[in-house]
Amino acid sequence: MPDKDPADDAADGPVPQYILGQANPECATCIDVLTRSHRRNRERMEAIREKERLEKHTQQVEFSFVNYRLLAERKIERLEQRLGNTISLEDHDAKITEKADECRASLKQTTAEIQKVYAKEKETLLTRLANRENQLDSDKKRKELLTNKIRELQMEVINFKKEKSNDEQAKFQRVEEAATKLHAAIDLKDKEIAWLKAQMKQREEEHRQAISPRKDLINRQQPTTPSSQHRATPNNMLYR
Repeated sequence: MPDKDPADDAADGPVPQYILGQANPECATCIDVLTRSHRRNRERMEAIREKERLEKHTQQVEFSFVNYRLLAERKIERLEQRLGNTISLEDHDAKITEKADECRASLKQTTAEIQKVYAKEKETLLTRLANRENQLDSDKKRKELLTNKIRELQMEVINFKKEKSNDEQAKFQRVEEAATKLHAAIDLKDKEIAWLKAQMKQREEEHRQAISPRKDLINRQQPTTPSSQHRATPNNMLYR
């Protein structure tokens, strides 16, 4: 057996798809508001139909009362006519009057009972209608509160997204600035290293040029003997 749809469960019956299509499927509160609104609309229509039925019933009761009264009056007239035709009015005037009084009393009692029932049903109907109106007003206020709450939540989500976007943008800018500074520092270090290498190369060249004449002079002054070539002197120790 498939699981019951929560929207149908909240509305006590199937909710039309065109109503559910108006809500965000990921927003449970929106679906709940729409389903409850659908249920209230259905209850309102049921209340209207109940009111129409009771009004029709009231009209039928009133019509029945009028018909009963007319029938009673006609019955009295027929009885009076029959009594007048069969019995002498002078001899049976008391009986006719008594019979008419009984009919009038019965009609009065019946009329009172019908009016009592009608008043009771009318009071019950008015009470039910008042309770239904109060319930509908309460549901309307609750719907307005839920709608305002949904709007507040939507504004909070929008503000959160804006703050998140601003934070990500600021973070990206900080990363870009740090990367730019790092690349600049690396380029500066590379330039310093290149400059130091050039300075060292220049000093080596200057040193080589400075000691080259002295070396040539020492080589010319010393005899070319094996002993003199391997003698430990300050000059030849300098170039070992």
